[in-house]
Amino acid sequence: MCHLILKSDTNTTDYWIGLFLMNETGEAEWTWIDGKPLSYKNWLDVEPNGSGECGRIAVNDTWRDTECSSTISHFKHDIYFLCKKENDDASGAASYVNMHATIIVLLLSLSLV
Repeated sequence: MCHLILKSDTNTTDYWIGLFLMNETGEAEWTWIDGKPLSYKNWLDVEPNGSGECGRIAVNDTWRDTECSSTISHFKHDIYFLCKKENDDASGAASYVNMHATIIVLLLSLSLV
């Protein structure tokens, strides 16, 4: 299992999390960048409020919808993959990441074959 993470040394507090509002079937539906539907939601109480087609996470870990053009600036940060073997202890990986990054946001999980 690998996780795509975003490392930022800036004061940015909101990050795009790979969430899009798709409208391919005639009905708007929030999906992950890989096309999978949401199985977990953490929207702020008043969100999504129709202010955009991209989902972002704020400093308090709640989600907000926003215009996709406002999230593009967040791609100026370094992008990494953090992988762990099936039998590895997840806390060891988290400790390594915490030592080497100021802010880390989990964007999406990828199963690599």
